[in-house]
Amino acid sequence: MSWIESSGATAATWNQPNVDLWSAPYTNSPTQLASTATKLVTLPVRSVTPSNAIAFRSLYAVAPLPFDVAYIVSLADGSIRRVSAGPNWKFATLVLVTSTELWAVLDAVNGQSGVALAKYSL
Repeated sequence: MSWIESSGATAATWNQPNVDLWSAPYTNSPTQLASTATKLVTLPVRSVTPSNAIAFRSLYAVAPLPFDVAYIVSLADGSIRRVSAGPNWKFATLVLVTSTELWAVLDAVNGQSGVALAKYSL
């Protein structure tokens, strides 16, 4: 399993100076989780929204505010790939990530929501 932890701000806010991606084998034991959890990488962002992230086949993808860029992290080695939504687009929902593609529903920056389904080659 994988998850994001944000920390470091002095107040409760979406903006945090540290946004870390963690991973561990799935367990229902807090003791086992504590002993196996590993911080993979610190993302080059200051905020994330948990609803705009997906994981599939050892990859984790997240599109932080303002949703114009997605980061794809390899859970195997912590390498990061950056994908831009493109001019006048933002990521509404990340749908699927593979080693070669990212699929996402897009919103127009100054327009309608959910107007396109796009495939990005990685």
